[in-house]
Amino acid sequence: MRLATISGAATAVEEFIGALTVPATAQLLGPVETGEASVRMVIRTPLAHAVELQRALSAALANRAARELAPVRVHVDPYDIS
Repeated sequence: MRLATISGAATAVEEFIGALTVPATAQLLGPVETGEASVRMVIRTPLAHAVELQRALSAALANRAARELAPVRVHVDPYDIS
């Protein structure tokens, strides 16, 4: 399995996930509150679709940066998801 976490303000994470095109096999887990107005989503997909997920995350981040929207943090294969 390949995991990715997306963290940030609740509205920013919601917008990011809404604009993201993930592989059909991907599972979205969350959001889970991680602090004041901050949430985390976890996306997991089989290794066979890892490259597709990575490309989708990169494209969504680039699009978000170009539009100068609120930042989100994306971490692929995090050591700890607590």
